[in-house]
Amino acid sequence: MKKSTVTRIAAISALLLLVSGCGQKTTDEHISEAKQHLEQGDNKAAIIALKNAIQLDPQAAQPRFELGKIYLQEKDYESAEKELSRALDYGYKPADVLPLLSKAFQQTRADVAMTELPLESSGLSNVDKVTVGYRKALSLLTIGENKQAVLLSENFTALNVNSVYHDLIQLIPLLAAEKYEEAVSKAEKARDRSPLNSDALLILGRLYTSTGQGAKAVDSFKDYLRVEPTDIRVKFILASLLIQQRDAKQAEPLVDELLAVNSKSPYLNQLKSIARAVDNDYESALKYAEIAINTGRLDPTLRVVAGFAAYKTENYDKSVEHLSTVASLLPDDHSVLRLLAASQVNSSTSAQVKSVIERLDNFKSTDVPLLSKAALEMLKADDEAAAIEMIEQMESLSQSAEQIVQLNLLRLSVDDIDGLIGVDELVEDQEVPVQAKQMIAMALIKHGKYDEAKAIAKELKNNQDTAFSSFIIDAEVALAEGDLTGAKVPIDEALSEQPNAVPAKVLKMRLLEKQGQQENALATARKIVTDSPNAFKAWQFLLTQDKDQAQQDLSALINSLESGLTNPPLRMLAAQKALEFDQKEQALKLIKDISPSADSPQTLWQLKGNVLVQTNQVSAAEEHFRQWSEFFPNQEKAAIGVIAVNNIRGNYPAALAEANRFLQLEDNQEIRILQALFNARLGNLEDAKAAWSKIDERLYDEPEVRGISAHISLLERRPAEALDDALVAYKANRSFDNLALITRIYAAQDQRSEALALLQEHNATHEKDIRSLMLMAEYQMLLAPDKAVASYKEAIAADPYNYVALNNLAYLKMNQAELDEARALIEQAYQFVPTNDGVVDTYAEILTKQGEADEAIVLYETIIEQPGVAEHIRLNYVETLLKQGSKAIAQRKLERMRFSQPASFVRLNSLIQQYELKNVKPR
Repeated sequence: MKKSTVTRIAAISALLLLVSGCGQKTTDEHISEAKQHLEQGDNKAAIIALKNAIQLDPQAAQPRFELGKIYLQEKDYESAEKELSRALDYGYKPADVLPLLSKAFQQTRADVAMTELPLESSGLSNVDKVTVGYRKALSLLTIGENKQAVLLSENFTALNVNSVYHDLIQLIPLLAAEKYEEAVSKAEKARDRSPLNSDALLILGRLYTSTGQGAKAVDSFKDYLRVEPTDIRVKFILASLLIQQRDAKQAEPLVDELLAVNSKSPYLNQLKSIARAVDNDYESALKYAEIAINTGRLDPTLRVVAGFAAYKTENYDKSVEHLSTVASLLPDDHSVLRLLAASQVNSSTSAQVKSVIERLDNFKSTDVPLLSKAALEMLKADDEAAAIEMIEQMESLSQSAEQIVQLNLLRLSVDDIDGLIGVDELVEDQEVPVQAKQMIAMALIKHGKYDEAKAIAKELKNNQDTAFSSFIIDAEVALAEGDLTGAKVPIDEALSEQPNAVPAKVLKMRLLEKQGQQENALATARKIVTDSPNAFKAWQFLLTQDKDQAQQDLSALINSLESGLTNPPLRMLAAQKALEFDQKEQALKLIKDISPSADSPQTLWQLKGNVLVQTNQVSAAEEHFRQWSEFFPNQEKAAIGVIAVNNIRGNYPAALAEANRFLQLEDNQEIRILQALFNARLGNLEDAKAAWSKIDERLYDEPEVRGISAHISLLERRPAEALDDALVAYKANRSFDNLALITRIYAAQDQRSEALALLQEHNATHEKDIRSLMLMAEYQMLLAPDKAVASYKEAIAADPYNYVALNNLAYLKMNQAELDEARALIEQAYQFVPTNDGVVDTYAEILTKQGEADEAIVLYETIIEQPGVAEHIRLNYVETLLKQGSKAIAQRKLERMRFSQPASFVRLNSLIQQYELKNVKPR
């Protein structure tokens, strides 16, 4: 061993002996040490010294009081409240504690606790009585005890002490009577008397806000924050006021600071979105607006901001999504409605533009694209009368040749051929593009108006530059009329004019097929796609042939698409054939990046939905079917798709909502059955029975309908009658939903062992999945805990992120006194869902059992104020506080809690008796 190492070890040993020989400091010595640190301005060292004193004697009042004072200076009001409350509980002089504790209560919003502060028998000086009395009176007003607040203020006003709080307490009767204008002048006098008094500045800012004096409120709150720079609530109010005054530049730093504390605050994100929009940063404005919306903010103004930001970033679908939610709140011809319509025209929701257009007036020529799109959508909905009305509106606005072409194409679509405004004039107008004239001709052919189409072809034939289009039109007319000989001449002429033109080659292919020359047609098609890989009709023809040959052609098409060919219709065609050939993963790969629109045919919507469902892309399938249903509300397959995907996700309310929506449009037995099913699953007995009564009686013996009958019987508390129907449904379809139904029926008859036996049998087959495994484990927790351990371990092995399995396994291990393993498990669950109240409760119980109750309390406090926390968890938190000696805090917490379950009141009464709690009146 080296000498330096020996020397180091010897020095350490000597130091350890020296330390072990030193006597431990007393509580008073730690307090004295803390005071020395305070004199030197070292608050952190003072806090450590006082905590050491408390560790030696947890019920020592003085170190608690001194520590509370430091926390108050550090503006750590939560910690100050905790220590000062305990100092009061452990007997420290109320006259010293109450002024400080009232300040802490004021900052932590502990209004109920504030109202319970004893003032008359506390030994407070008159000045302190008025100070604490003012804060107590404000809290009484806050909880609605106005009479007590006024009486308290009158008693302390009579003391007539020389203090700014004597001025402030005289505001209480005015505030109780809502005489805010009168209160303002008195508050201003108090502020002038003590310009740095935070209470005066705060109440004045509130009064300015209540009387509509926003600018003065801003100044008062700014002055207040100079004194109390950590008051998050006032920063929140100030930021809001600044945004209202369009001063986003000053508001945004405050908003950013608050977002750092709570990034998911809906209102803060709304303020941030407005600030970004004011600064023309529309992408960020949209991002923050959507965070606010997704976290529950319902303000219509927020939707307008989000819609406007989305429109400015050309994200038209999102613009429509947001603006449509507020459309019903707006008066007709509102500018936001025009913005909505403009967004719809450019979005995939253009089918919905009709209802918005109808609410707009005062159209201009710039609105022609908007009106034409609306007319097209009305035609898709077979609403020709509305389309004609829209076309008449356009007629008075159309000026350019392009607009006239657009108008006449719409007229063709409503079969208004005879009333077409001057077809002859139109085709003679040289400003109209050749492509548009050809489009008109094709529309005429579609409607059987062959002579009019030939007239356009004749006019185009007179010009060398447009002759090719005339040949195409003549060929299409001949094929439509079945004149194969007549078709050959213009096809040959077109190929002579433009030998490489795909439209002419495709016409040649079609002619060969109709002539019965199948092999020549196939050869022509392959030559076309070799030279022009984008030729859709040629690929379509090839893929409709013999399966083996079609699979080879499909491989060739996929190779082209993978080599850089970008053609969405071809991708959809290839995906459709891949699905037919059971190449599911290939189909998914092909359609992954294709987004159908309102202009896409139904077959494409159905195809993509089928691919997504068959490849288990549930989230993508949900969004796909939702959009399809919005574009085409009457499309049965779209509605069934929405219902099916929500069933897969277990989102029964959404599935039911879609069934209800569709059935309002038309009756449909399949969807009626689904309506009855989801009402039954959700426990809506009367609605389920009403839907059941509308099902055709001939369907009652079908297994799925008998399953609904079982649900209804169970809801009517007739489980014995439900069992046979449920078993028939399960035998026909061993789905998890039917399995869960039977277990509920068994449980309703107190036959949990039978339920567990069925679950074990089911999970021994290939139908086993994570849901059936978790359900079995749930029953095993009650009937066979050791087996539940194995089941939860299996579930975790299948999905390491299964926090329910982690939590329940941790609970089982805790009950088996295997605390280290339990803690490791619950820490994993907590990492995944730190705000889940069940996980937090299990974690806190384990910490308490390991002697770390303080940490358990801190953990509980992260979720205990959240709405919906279970009553037994709230009581677990209170009991942990009581075990730690925080009796006053526990009492205050109980005062704020509501209980409704009989078991909660039984346990509460037990705690009241055990810990001798007084005046506990939970709501």
